[in-house]
Amino acid sequence: MRPRLAASALLLVTTMWGSTFFLIKDLLDRVPAADFLAVRFAIAFVALLLIAPRAISRLEPIVVRRSVYAGGIYGVAQILQTTGLGHTDASVSGFITGLYVVATPVLASLAFGIRVSRTVWIAVMMSTIGLAILSLRGFSVGFGETVTFACAILYAVHIVVLSRWSTAKDALAMATIQMGVISAICFVAAVPGGLTLPHTSGDWLAVTYMALAAGALAMLAQTWA
Repeated sequence: MRPRLAASALLLVTTMWGSTFFLIKDLLDRVPAADFLAVRFAIAFVALLLIAPRAISRLEPIVVRRSVYAGGIYGVAQILQTTGLGHTDASVSGFITGLYVVATPVLASLAFGIRVSRTVWIAVMMSTIGLAILSLRGFSVGFGETVTFACAILYAVHIVVLSRWSTAKDALAMATIQMGVISAICFVAAVPGGLTLPHTSGDWLAVTYMALAAGALAMLAQTWA
């Protein structure tokens, strides 16, 4: 039952991620990428911290360090993805980001010698073709596409290291630390231009959804799974 529950959790994560592309694309017309991410992940960090304020203190130092590393990888990936989304269509961004499906087994094989079966490669190929059919209406490679591809590689790295480092019992604390690190990275990126906050109730509603559902809950589910 546990592997099935984990797979279901990851499917939920994918659904929540997919729901954010058009929301972010619209929001970037009014709020800079780093500013939006800083606010989004700060809300997510506070929410997870309130759920279990003492969870982090019970972690071993090595788990804390690994959580910081994982959060750093994810934070940079988020900045790249959101920046790229401001320079390309949401459907194209979704397709390129989805290429982490291809990169994950490749990186797992190169880094840890994990054997990738023929079935997995067939699934990877079918997923990539399916993403292309659903997403692409023409394709060109520019700045937006390039940084989004770099983001996809970092997402794959994040998945691979989480698969090696995370445990179910530490998932909440690890997710909380990752949210804090991501928020800190984004605040640093936002500082030079000053922090711009969402202006309308609709924008705040979108940011809050992305913070709690596609941020805190998604990271917790992914880390646990």
